[in-house]
Amino acid sequence: MKAYVASPYGFAESTKTWYDTTLLPLIEEHVEVLDPWKVQPEGSGPETWLALGARHLDTIEHEADLVVACLDQEPPE
Repeated sequence: MKAYVASPYGFAESTKTWYDTTLLPLIEEHVEVLDPWKVQPEGSGPETWLALGARHLDTIEHEADLVVACLDQEPPE
């Protein structure tokens, strides 16, 4: 099984280490992880981020068996 991991933890260096060393290994004990943070955009404009978002949705639709969502905000996005 493949799981797409949806989380905000790849945005900041302060959470990236925890994401890589704790969260992903925990999930990998059970399923193959599709990590969206391994693909970084090559530009910084809105078109780049829209293309990246479309690629992520395509990955979820065609490759993932499930989505692991980390919702730690109040209220969740």
